[in-house]
Amino acid sequence: MDHSTDWINVVFGLLFASGGAAIVIFYMRLYWFRRAALARGLMAEARCVQTFETEERDSDGDKIRKLHMILAFRTRDGANVRLERIVSVHATTGVHFVGDVVPVRYLPEHPERATVTAPGAGQESCVMGCGVVIGLLLACAGLFGAAVQFGFAP
Repeated sequence: MDHSTDWINVVFGLLFASGGAAIVIFYMRLYWFRRAALARGLMAEARCVQTFETEERDSDGDKIRKLHMILAFRTRDGANVRLERIVSVHATTGVHFVGDVVPVRYLPEHPERATVTAPGAGQESCVMGCGVVIGLLLACAGLFGAAVQFGFAP
């Protein structure tokens, strides 16, 4: 194998690692923001004003149906805010219907990123945790691949 292939593999491994790191940073920022909103955010009662379903296809061609819920609330300073929650149509928790009152917490500087505090909202933490794990695995795989090309690993 020539040296140009080695460098291409090193660059590819480092790009893979940086992509994994970006995923970790993205999900950790979501987690920290959610945690801050729950810890020191202002309470509000949002109302579900609209629900609708969308359908997509995954890489295998199978249908994925999602339920979108539009929640609206008014901040303490009078601003109207809308946010969207998306869950699987098969979800048993976290589903809201038009007219439902949904408790939320928001940071005054970012009310558009309000966090639902109702039962079923814990699914978001699970998704964030899975995203962090996947990002870490990608980053480690990329670093290991680059290290092998540099001759640092067995």
